[in-house]
Amino acid sequence: MQRPTPTWTLPQLMWVRENEPENYARIDRIMFTKDYVRSWLTGDFCTDVVDAQGSLLYDAREMKWSPELCGMIGLPIQTLPEIRLSKEIVGHVRAEAARLTGLPEGLPVIAGCSDTAAEDFSAGATKVGQIIVKLATAGNVNVVADMANPHSKTFTYPYSIEGLWYTVTATNSCASAYRWLRDSLYCGDKAACEKNGEEVYRLMDEEASSVPLGARGLIFHPYLLGERCPYFNPKARGDFFGLSMVHSRPHFARALLEGVAFSLYDCLQVLADFNRNLEDIAIIGGGAKSPLWSQIICDVFGLEVKFPRNAESSYGGALLAGVGAGVFQSEYEAAYKCIKMNKTYVPNMENHEKYLKYYKIYKEIADASFPIWENLALIANE
Repeated sequence: MQRPTPTWTLPQLMWVRENEPENYARIDRIMFTKDYVRSWLTGDFCTDVVDAQGSLLYDAREMKWSPELCGMIGLPIQTLPEIRLSKEIVGHVRAEAARLTGLPEGLPVIAGCSDTAAEDFSAGATKVGQIIVKLATAGNVNVVADMANPHSKTFTYPYSIEGLWYTVTATNSCASAYRWLRDSLYCGDKAACEKNGEEVYRLMDEEASSVPLGARGLIFHPYLLGERCPYFNPKARGDFFGLSMVHSRPHFARALLEGVAFSLYDCLQVLADFNRNLEDIAIIGGGAKSPLWSQIICDVFGLEVKFPRNAESSYGGALLAGVGAGVFQSEYEAAYKCIKMNKTYVPNMENHEKYLKYYKIYKEIADASFPIWENLALIANE
């Protein structure tokens, strides 16, 4: 289900086994971060299906730890935690934890889930085909599915709602690219804005909005940290293409917002390969607070985009806890009663058609750059 990367537990354990064999031999239990914290509260030793899948040690078909995968690295299965549903109560706050935290002793605690699964749930993703676009350090385009969809360009996990899955696509540089532009071209303005209690990103958005669609032919590829979907190429590099004397700082800001939107559109196209009804979209993350950026993405996608009122992983976790504790009868009831939308962005289809022309050129530039990226990497490593 997963493309092997150093992000996951199995490759990390392989590294420890090879480079620190004495520590590998001492492994008694393997716990994910949230599970370690919860274990301190309750004394349980378990994880949820989402994080289990992300370890690369989980057999998604049999819904248990894989003896074959564990055997590849000589890992006893008993070192791995019991696997539970995200909403399940797995323990209660112990007396000592209650004394130190102020939480009531005996308070029920659920298994929980990954930040992305909780965040997607908090944005109202409860039905097959619903999409979450996340504008954070990296960018994500995720879709809820009723089955696993193995694909070389995506990551697939069981969802926080039993019986559903979610498929993840990602671009490496999203809000981090905008921050890079801030630090590179707006460093003086940043200090001035902070002195006045203002946010420099608002100035950047204002400048970007003063520039027409397409930034007068300036195209940005946000591959500042290589790229994941659709290329999975660590040698990919960012660029501003089409630069001329007509361009100034506002054009760079506009081109960057549009370039990230094109990269997210790349992700959407991958999901469209196996999901035909991609129409219900919510946008979340720090970047989603920018109406300009959200509207650009809406226009590039050519689809309505909703902005939820409370789209945070902590909110999604709280709703799941409510389900586990019986406050809500199901995740669907929790979503219906508690998840609201602040705004809906409607696409300008004339802008969408123009963006498709720019997107075609964006793709042509990227495709033509593969040998250039390779040659740059060779020279840089000499």
